[in-house]
Amino acid sequence: MNDRKTPAPGNTGANIEHRAAFTPNSTSRELEAAFLRALLGLPARRVLTVLNGLEPDDIHHPHHRLILDAVARCARKQINDRDGNQPVPPTAMQLDLTRAGTLDHPDVRAVLLDVTAGVNPVPDCWVIDLAAELRLYRLRRALTTVGESLISAAHGGTDELTRALAHLLALLGLARRAGIDMEVDR
Repeated sequence: MNDRKTPAPGNTGANIEHRAAFTPNSTSRELEAAFLRALLGLPARRVLTVLNGLEPDDIHHPHHRLILDAVARCARKQINDRDGNQPVPPTAMQLDLTRAGTLDHPDVRAVLLDVTAGVNPVPDCWVIDLAAELRLYRLRRALTTVGESLISAAHGGTDELTRALAHLLALLGLARRAGIDMEVDR
């Protein structure tokens, strides 16, 4: 776990050591919601810059992905309208989700209310760290999936082993994206 030199919540003093907001016990749902909250405090231009470092599968929960897609569309529209220095307003996201036909889903509506209500605000300076944590959570999910398939393949035939082992190279790519430096002997 990384210790970060950022002010503790509610503390105005600089260089206060505190634990990262998200620990190995945090859920990806909490992390994704915090990331969305942090994005909403950023200017539209910076939103798109941050999102360029993510892939769709870095967001695990489909309702969070729908909200994130709406944020990206609204940010692009604001930039095209020469308003890229302002944050994406919640009303723009609501209109976008309505047009897309996804706001009627109760879970999407609940996530939108959760991330835009101003409750549990996240400092926008954490957005890069949160994006890195999203990539790490994706790696953890992939490791779990591949690990389960390797265990199953260990008790199966050669075809099962071959299929399970084929996923290992993809894991190395995800590990690099997550910032884990790997040296693989060849």
